[in-house]
Amino acid sequence: MSAWDDLKDDLFLDLSTRVVFFDFVVYNPQVNYLTWATFVVEIMATGDVLTTYRLRHYDEVASLQYINGETSDGWQMYLVVCEILLMWYVFTYILVEMKEVYFYGRSVYFGSLLNIMEIFNLLIFCVAFAMRILSIVELNKIYPSLMFGYPSTGEVDDTAAAGDTDIGGGFPDLTTFSEYSYFGTNLIALNSVFTLMRFFKFASFHRGLAQFIDTFGEAGKDLTLYLLVMFVLVASYGLSFHVAFGHVSQSYYDVPESLFSLFGSTLGQFDLKEIQHVNRYLAPFLFVSFIVVMLFVVLSMLVAMVKLSYHSVREEDSNNR
Repeated sequence: MSAWDDLKDDLFLDLSTRVVFFDFVVYNPQVNYLTWATFVVEIMATGDVLTTYRLRHYDEVASLQYINGETSDGWQMYLVVCEILLMWYVFTYILVEMKEVYFYGRSVYFGSLLNIMEIFNLLIFCVAFAMRILSIVELNKIYPSLMFGYPSTGEVDDTAAAGDTDIGGGFPDLTTFSEYSYFGTNLIALNSVFTLMRFFKFASFHRGLAQFIDTFGEAGKDLTLYLLVMFVLVASYGLSFHVAFGHVSQSYYDVPESLFSLFGSTLGQFDLKEIQHVNRYLAPFLFVSFIVVMLFVVLSMLVAMVKLSYHSVREEDSNNR
């Protein structure tokens, strides 16, 4: 509360304030988890108050403590060894793929969609490893101030050594560390899909699975144009819903949130009454037209393209037998 009073006394907070951010960091030594919490209170132009929050959790502290020799936890040693083995496996597999490119030639190798997906998978792994290393290096820089209140340079004076805890460097700056960790975690999450999809490359000997893979390859060009058309339609409706109802509905508060809400409406998650009281004519028109266009027109086109490609692949497979 003293910090809050200081902001008011210095006129950072007054009747003209639009938004207030609350940031604090919490560390749980029992599970070695670091949490950066951000709470936002925003005063809308209409006088409404919108509150949002974001919690970011990080587990790099345990790895850093093991690397620095501060702990000898067996489970943490197992995780570090697994990460090192995964890095070794990925770099070894990159050499194998480079050998295949040299043996078969670039035109033959990159002519397969599965080979391109595998190269993409390995490249994402490399970037994720780099983000992981950079996040631990950045955490090591701020570790003293984060754990003990010492300056982020790691230099501890005689007062700190005597146990005086009132020497903290203020709120620890986790921005750079957070960006590295967040980006690396998202890359690993995305790469999980490509890693499991590599199964189709090794199972392509099965005729049914091979037809399934060839169907997407056959429909690739048509699907690209289809996705472009779908993106334009969804973006136009998302912008319309945001402009018309964003000032009263949190579901359409901004354009990304509006797009996700419209996608949920195609799956049956919608609340027409929430926006109908704003405009009894425009809300039903936009909603019904979006559902009709997406479900009865665009989705039917997708099914027709995939079906046509599947029949073409089956017919070609029958002729080659």
